[in-house]
Amino acid sequence: MNELSVEESVDFRTTPELAELAQIVRGFLDKHAPVTVPGEPTPYDAKVWRLACDQLELAALALPERYGGAGFGVTEQAVAASEMGRALLASPYFASVVLAANTLLVSGDDEVCAEVLPGLARGTTTAAVAWQPCDKTIVDGEVRLSGSMDAVLDGATADFVVVPADSSLYLVDTRSADVGRTALSGLDWTRPHAALELDGVPARPFGTPGAATGVLRDVRRLATVVLAAEQAGAGERVLEMTVEYSLDRVQFGRPIGSFQAIKHKCAELLVRLRCARAAVDYAAKVADVRPDALELAAALAGSSATNAFLTTCLDSIQIHGGVGFTWEHRAHLYLRRALSSERLLGDPARHAETLGRLLGV
Repeated sequence: MNELSVEESVDFRTTPELAELAQIVRGFLDKHAPVTVPGEPTPYDAKVWRLACDQLELAALALPERYGGAGFGVTEQAVAASEMGRALLASPYFASVVLAANTLLVSGDDEVCAEVLPGLARGTTTAAVAWQPCDKTIVDGEVRLSGSMDAVLDGATADFVVVPADSSLYLVDTRSADVGRTALSGLDWTRPHAALELDGVPARPFGTPGAATGVLRDVRRLATVVLAAEQAGAGERVLEMTVEYSLDRVQFGRPIGSFQAIKHKCAELLVRLRCARAAVDYAAKVADVRPDALELAAALAGSSATNAFLTTCLDSIQIHGGVGFTWEHRAHLYLRRALSSERLLGDPARHAETLGRLLGV
């Protein structure tokens, strides 16, 4: 069942604790990772990532305490993700924590979780997930994987890579295995991808044999919620920048923000973002208290947040006028993130199909 009855309704209102968490993360990112336009695309700053893991326990936030985590839920994770979205933080967080760590957790393999998750929680190691299946062979009783995988998020720097093969899941330790890695130049500099090449690479099986499809499906739903939170936070920041500019930019003797066309456009964007925020907060709470109903909530959050973020970026550039098209302005960085996020876990049309199927329309 994906519906929630009146008696089972979810209270997704924010709390003082969540507001304080957002303030702490925002303060850290404003100080250590402000949004800047790079001269050339660069990988994430490992020092900032380690500092975030040490001071904020950012990677550990939503991981279980028995694996070195802080033991919070998706609700808190979504708050942190929103702030990372505002700052366009370049980090291995999404690939390593949201995708890879959750894949290990959902698999239910306690032994592998106990070995790998503490390092991910501390930020001393990182991991990635390859969605494309590889070929499996057995050599002297050991599993070997071969195949090509395109566009693996943070694949060029990950210490571990989760790889599906023969309907099961395997973990490749790239520190000891000979994995071919080619960094790819993409639209979003803050979210790097790589092509991986495996040629008889040793791999460790984990989880229930044959359960890869179900595990990755559940992880995708969780990740959709966190990504939607990131998109909502980034969109809110873009609208703030746009309103600030409209109040400073004077045309015909008046700030352009005083003109009805600009007022209406900003109001429309605010409505979109408020709806997306409500859907995200609801989905995050559902993930914590009613995970069996997450498919519907995740699709709603993914659809509304993706639409709201991309629309806000496009309209923001128009409101900024000529300066919005310049290399030096931050507008194109947010647009790059909006476009890459749309392709990461499914575009609005895909989420709409899920909603239609679940709602019977």
